[in-house]
Amino acid sequence: MSLFFTGTSDLPQQARLHNTRLLRGCGLALALVAVLLVSYFTWSQGLAGLAGAGLGVTLVAGFFGADLVALSRTKGSRAAVVAGVLISLYLGKLIAVLLILLMFRNTPGIDHPALIVSVIVGAVSAGMAGLVLWAKLRITYVSP
Repeated sequence: MSLFFTGTSDLPQQARLHNTRLLRGCGLALALVAVLLVSYFTWSQGLAGLAGAGLGVTLVAGFFGADLVALSRTKGSRAAVVAGVLISLYLGKLIAVLLILLMFRNTPGIDHPALIVSVIVGAVSAGMAGLVLWAKLRITYVSP
């Protein structure tokens, strides 16, 4: 079961409402972190900070967002298929992020510390949101 289907499955209404509130709360918290990062680096470093933090936040959103898209596409698939997709996707994402970072490493107009801090803070925040979600989501373990 993916995060996209926690609200539309055969869960009781109370569990669906709980999951929806939890997903919205985590989403808003991550959006707040992104806004704070971009705002701070824009204020402190100008347009270069905006470019660096914006690129960092975009990389993190794409990195973690790709998993959500993959989970939504593999709904109803066997666990081995989902695991294979996610493992392959993870390897592809690591290579893509590495290549993107290498492409922008000598680019003028990008504050590289802002990029690095935004990637680290964004990834840690997304990881913490994921832990909260999986710890508190109400899901059905056994079909009735």
